[in-house]
Amino acid sequence: MEYVARKFSKAKWLPKPFMVTGDIAADAVTGCLRTSDNKLSLWRCANDRNSVEEVALALATTYDGPSKTDVVVFPLADLESANISVESSVGGSLIEELNERHMDAIELTSDRLSMIAQIVSRYVDREAHSYRFTLESVRQLVKTAERNGRLSKSDLKAGFQEAI
Repeated sequence: MEYVARKFSKAKWLPKPFMVTGDIAADAVTGCLRTSDNKLSLWRCANDRNSVEEVALALATTYDGPSKTDVVVFPLADLESANISVESSVGGSLIEELNERHMDAIELTSDRLSMIAQIVSRYVDREAHSYRFTLESVRQLVKTAERNGRLSKSDLKAGFQEAI
């Protein structure tokens, strides 16, 4: 089974006192499912720690410095079942081979984005689909990639260069 991953903020998906069962907080949608050009950035991966670490690494190389990162993983088939179109696209990671894993959910409307929110909400609390990377583990992922020649420290933003 093929999976896709997306960075999210776990706190935004927690139930709020004003919500009823099945509600999704607006901050979860507007903060964690932010679109550009009616597209939502996703990363192909397997649902295992090593593969999701690669996603966290790809994401981290775009950050100003190390930061805690939560990643949710869900089946690509869930998007396909909801008639959400996806296409391969080039990611923005400093690690070129990881950019091939990037894809976008495309032609999104508010209704389609709501369907994606419903899909994501089914997985954010499942331990087997939600991965947390501490600030230190993100720093180590980038440091290891730099040591292994996968990226150059000088290509990182100044905050990350100082951190490693």
